[in-house]
Amino acid sequence: MMSRELGLRYEGKWVAIRLADGGSDGVVYDSRRDAIRHQLHERQCAYVRIPLDDMSPRSAQTFLDFTRQCYDAGIPMADPEFEMHTPQLTYDSLVSGGIIRARFNPDRPPGLLP
Repeated sequence: MMSRELGLRYEGKWVAIRLADGGSDGVVYDSRRDAIRHQLHERQCAYVRIPLDDMSPRSAQTFLDFTRQCYDAGIPMADPEFEMHTPQLTYDSLVSGGIIRARFNPDRPPGLLP
């Protein structure tokens, strides 16, 4: 169980909880990636971001069970710190990149040629 005192001190930090026995290496990590990097195998642990409020034993057990089921099914756990950056495609960038050919007619809005 995580206490409020722990949450106040380490909120937003990460811990690696062993799936085999619910123990930990006792280290608080700055990021999930750091926690994973310091384990022998990523899938031997569940990675928990320390909440401000308590995490009840039941909530912790539910999370560990869920993590085990995902790993057993071959489903990786999502990384909440990962930000996917996709390019912003605009009409102008598509035209200038030659992806589409623009046709300009002053009487109508621009259209696309096949």
